[in-house]
Amino acid sequence: MARVRESPGGSAEASLKAGTELVQKRSRILGGREESQLHPGCKSGSSNSSNYAGQKEDQIIMADMAKDRRTHLLKKRESHQLAQKGPQGRPKNSMNDASHPDESSQRSDVSHLPIKMENTYQLGPARLFPTVVVKNLLKDVLTNSLEEEHYEPEFCRQMTKTISEVIKGRIKDLNIPRYKLIVLVHIGQLKKQGILIGSRCLWDPKNDTFSSYVFRNASLFALASVYAVYFE
Repeated sequence: MARVRESPGGSAEASLKAGTELVQKRSRILGGREESQLHPGCKSGSSNSSNYAGQKEDQIIMADMAKDRRTHLLKKRESHQLAQKGPQGRPKNSMNDASHPDESSQRSDVSHLPIKMENTYQLGPARLFPTVVVKNLLKDVLTNSLEEEHYEPEFCRQMTKTISEVIKGRIKDLNIPRYKLIVLVHIGQLKKQGILIGSRCLWDPKNDTFSSYVFRNASLFALASVYAVYFE
């Protein structure tokens, strides 16, 4: 408390009044400081509460958006599956196995169908079968295949198939149109024995023809024959 002194020029009441005003002024100053200290705490508390409420609201909105997106994707997927199915719930591209064959069986059936050539209304071939050229071809194939070989039953049996396929391929390379080919190859052991090989065909002697060649070495002989039949 402030001490009251009596001054020689003033009364005791004036001194008491001045002391009271000083105490009130000091109280106002202290009260203002306490209020200024309390207000920042209150502001920070309100701001923290408002931020928490805003974050909570954002989380709710994001959860709703994610839920709507999942629902939309599910509906889109269901509509796409329904579009691929037929009226009875089966896929549109599916086939009834009882009434329709699958694709692999169709391809196999098509591969076995006979080839039909277009009718040219020609009574004869535009190009005759070259018998001389084919005879030279037979000579070349038999010589290259059997010139240094010895007769063995199993080996010769396989060589007849191989040589006939080679001859047929070489003749096809000549590109002779509308002739069907029949190739026969005989291989036997050569021991100074006699052998007679004959053939009989029903054909048109004007357009159909054949070519043959006989090969011999010290151990075996081979006969290759090619029959060319014109096909209209």
